[in-house]
Order: sequence, then C-alpha cells, then structure tokens
Amino acid sequence: MAVARIDLLEVCSQEQKERLVRDVEQVISEAISVPIDRVKIVLVDQTLLVDTSSHTAYVY
Repeated sequence: MAVARIDLLEVCSQEQKERLVRDVEQVISEAISVPIDRVKIVLVDQTLLVDTSSHTAYVY
C-alpha cells in the first residue's frame, strides 16, 4: 500500500481537494504499478497565520 501526505497551506474548494486527491492517486498508482484502491492520500488542511507585528509566520 502507498500512502501520501499532502499539506495544504492555501484555501482550496472541496472540489479542488477532491480533484487533487483523485489525480495524485492516479499518478501514484501508475508510477509504482499498484491498484488505485491500494493508494491512500492523507490531506491535511492547515491555516497559515501571520503575526504582522513581528512578521513571523506560524503554522497550526
């Protein structure tokens, strides 16, 4: 089984996320010759918060 983790730092629509997962599953399946049902994608939606007073970025 192949597992890929994708961290998103930008806002994406649900449709964009679903398309991303489908496309990445397909590419991985073809690249390593495994059935697509043996490819799992972990999609982590993160929010990038910026402290403008110190110009330091924090990822939660």
